[in-house]
Amino acid sequence: MSAHISFVGGLVRLKKKIAVVLLVVYILTLGVSGIHSFAEMKFTDVPDDAYYANGVYRLVEKGAISGYGDGRFGPMDPMTRSQYVKVIIAATVGDQPKGQSHILENYMQKAFELGIITKNEFPLNTWDTPISREDMAVVLVRTMEKVLGEPLTDDTKPYEAVITDFNIYSEKVKPYIAQAYSKGLLAGYTDGSYGGKDQMIRAQACSTILRLIDPSQRAEPKKETTPTPTPPPTETPTPPPTETPTPTPTPTPTPTPDDKSELNSIEIGELAAAVVMIEAYGYDGGIWTGSGFYVSEDGKLITNYHVIVGAESLTIVHDNNEEYSGEVRVLAYSEEDDIAVLDINRKVDLYIEIGDSDKVRLGERIYTIGSPVGLKNTLSEGIVSSIRDIGFQITAPISPGSSGGVLVNTKGEAIGITNAGIPGGENLGFAIPINKYVELPQIHNYSLSEFYDSIRKDFRPETLVLTRDKEYPNSFNIYWSEVPGAYYYKIYYGYSLDSLIYEVYNQYGDNEWYYCDEGQSFNVENAGTYYFAVTAVKNDMESLPSDVKWIYLESPLYTMDFEEYETYLLETYGAIFLNNEHVFIDIVSVEELNGTLSATLLFNYYSLHSFTEMVYKDKETVKDYMLDIVVELSDYYQRDANLKLVYYDYVDNYPSDFDTNMIDSDTVAYDSYLEEWEINYPFLSIEYNYDAQYYDTMWDGYWFSIGY
Repeated sequence: MSAHISFVGGLVRLKKKIAVVLLVVYILTLGVSGIHSFAEMKFTDVPDDAYYANGVYRLVEKGAISGYGDGRFGPMDPMTRSQYVKVIIAATVGDQPKGQSHILENYMQKAFELGIITKNEFPLNTWDTPISREDMAVVLVRTMEKVLGEPLTDDTKPYEAVITDFNIYSEKVKPYIAQAYSKGLLAGYTDGSYGGKDQMIRAQACSTILRLIDPSQRAEPKKETTPTPTPPPTETPTPPPTETPTPTPTPTPTPTPDDKSELNSIEIGELAAAVVMIEAYGYDGGIWTGSGFYVSEDGKLITNYHVIVGAESLTIVHDNNEEYSGEVRVLAYSEEDDIAVLDINRKVDLYIEIGDSDKVRLGERIYTIGSPVGLKNTLSEGIVSSIRDIGFQITAPISPGSSGGVLVNTKGEAIGITNAGIPGGENLGFAIPINKYVELPQIHNYSLSEFYDSIRKDFRPETLVLTRDKEYPNSFNIYWSEVPGAYYYKIYYGYSLDSLIYEVYNQYGDNEWYYCDEGQSFNVENAGTYYFAVTAVKNDMESLPSDVKWIYLESPLYTMDFEEYETYLLETYGAIFLNNEHVFIDIVSVEELNGTLSATLLFNYYSLHSFTEMVYKDKETVKDYMLDIVVELSDYYQRDANLKLVYYDYVDNYPSDFDTNMIDSDTVAYDSYLEEWEINYPFLSIEYNYDAQYYDTMWDGYWFSIGY
């Protein structure tokens, strides 16, 4: 039976809250940057004779990369896209300041400015995904050319010939792989393949970047060689008979791609065998259709993003009425450009070659093939009537179902993806330039369900905060972070983490809530613990839920004692997110000293240096987290409060590094029972004045100064 949760209706001041905690931390650092210098040390997992050892230690010495805090380097660990860019920028340009929204954002921004990468190739939501070897080739070659000023190789064909899997790569990537081979930056695998779809590992990253910055370390470039013919035996040639020689005919030049002959409309119509109708069956029970077209013989298919978003399954209907309902993988997508790249598990007999949409001209004749209103593979003719920022405006009509169809030129090349029409606008359609597809990084390999969850995760509310009303313990505020473009939000609650099955209804009787800075206010009839989560609704799709938060509510006459409040704080604030990892809370304690609430956050970690790095790399997050705790603590008991963040440990020998501190003087004490030295070393103290709603912060400057 659900509890009754009432909407108060007015907007109330959102009070901050915080937890007072003893924390045991379980953290793995990224291992890309750190405060240690490893130039003099050896990593436990880097053998001296390893092919990558020289690269590892040279880049560590330059400060471009570091190992993990436990003495490992992790050579076989994958490297993310932002980490690789960070190392290459640090090795060639120099260190950049720590970012705010993403710790490596300034390195990425520097790479954007230098032209090493583009924002279309490296969108923010891909920065923390593993980098592929083909993306690595692009970054390497552009850095060599644009940052180091090294000229490119004029003729790379001899190098292309020795790469056994060269033809599987896109026309955009091929030149970079060939250039990297010609310069000795890459050598490939022993079987002659490059393996561009494989993930880059830290060992390979170090080797390739060392070759980039130190040409003496480069591999001997492999290329196809033309054997020197054996000269014929020397002899006196027999003079030819005297006659008028027959003129040698001039060879017919081989046509270049731009000389490709034009096709007539019947020949264009034959391309319909490479175009499909897509039937989509949605998670919401809806059914809709769209179009798509093959661009490779191994079943790579282009369509619109909006054709597949929200689809639980797809059926691909071919021109000969053959249907495919097998596995579909999503290789790439862009909501902004309305493009999705799919892969099906089959070979195809015909695919459409990719053209160059930058060469499209106003007035050029074009054809579209798609499935308007379910009329499979309809061929239409028109011209490019305008070239706009959003793409091509065409006179060929575009109707529902044509989305994701192909726009071809008179040579039968794909120059666009049809995606929109205007109801009532005769001979008015729009198409996305095909170069948007060419520039789209194909870094995913999602199933449809994984794609659906990835999309829903992208617009989930990142933050959820619950605060009790200071005057009414059975009332509370709920606040969540705003999601750009969300239509509305839904609030769910339950009595445990895995049972959020009840909806919270507004005064109109539905579960549709709108964002406001000051949150929404509610009250409950029954005391108890309530768990909450919030979702966003955008483009008729509901996001994944926010992190679940819980709050203990009681009758207006009851106040928790310190022990109960410690339990409440511990269960409400189970972890803090620092440096891309969750820091888990272990123990909470609260006490009163001379009328002021005093609380301490105790961290036990294997290394003071690592702890210092963790805290000072994300000082604002740590401060905000502690401020929330001390404000809620002060509000609940209606008195002043003090909160400290403390590093603690027990050691055998006197820890002289800990006897100087700017916050407390008594940081080291001997425990005669344990026969060990106890360390309680504060890094941050916050004092909060309840009446003035004012706070002071004090950071210890000693370890900050020597650690950074």
